[in-house]
Amino acid sequence: MKTSPRPLAVCAFALCALSARADVSLPALFSDHMVLQSDVRVPVWGTASPGEKITVAFAGQSVATTAAGDGTWQVAFTRLATSPTARSLTIKGTNTITIQDVLVGEVWLGSGQSNMAMTVNRARNYEAEKVAANFPLIRHFKEESPNADSPQSASKGRWVLCTPESVGTFSAALYFFGRELHHTLSVPVGLINSSVGGTPIEAWIAADVQKNSKEIRLCS
Repeated sequence: MKTSPRPLAVCAFALCALSARADVSLPALFSDHMVLQSDVRVPVWGTASPGEKITVAFAGQSVATTAAGDGTWQVAFTRLATSPTARSLTIKGTNTITIQDVLVGEVWLGSGQSNMAMTVNRARNYEAEKVAANFPLIRHFKEESPNADSPQSASKGRWVLCTPESVGTFSAALYFFGRELHHTLSVPVGLINSSVGGTPIEAWIAADVQKNSKEIRLCS
């Protein structure tokens, strides 16, 4: 008697279905110790299985959406009030992600070449600056993705609290700016460092902007 192949086919189909399902995921920017911008509509985005229901909750707000056909999704909170209180950001789909120690304040991006990439441990009076750098409400994120020829949807890095032990690796320009902002406004400050020494200015201008700019075409 021949054995029916149907059970094997059913198993194979089930395995394919399982492999096709994607858990909810987020860019590295959304991770423990992050700072969210106050007084604006704050976007949160990521990927999941197409059609998956996503709920994002923070500071008493809860917003929901459905992942698009390509698996991408995005929601936005209404204006968030500045807060130095550590709270959790929760994202739920087929799985749950909880991001801890999230503050709300000022968030600034520092981008460009070596002047922005230079770290605090290379700055003047570093030893004295290091001893005084005890600012847990200042957080620094260093974008560490490798070079790419086109825009990327993922990111690589982590948020680091400002302490005497960590400040040496912060962008010096961003740190001294962020420290002054923190002293002046008395709010949490998030500093995002996306810089690569020696890169040409074209690397920091969107390709479509360069293509459509008459001024850039004339100079090229």
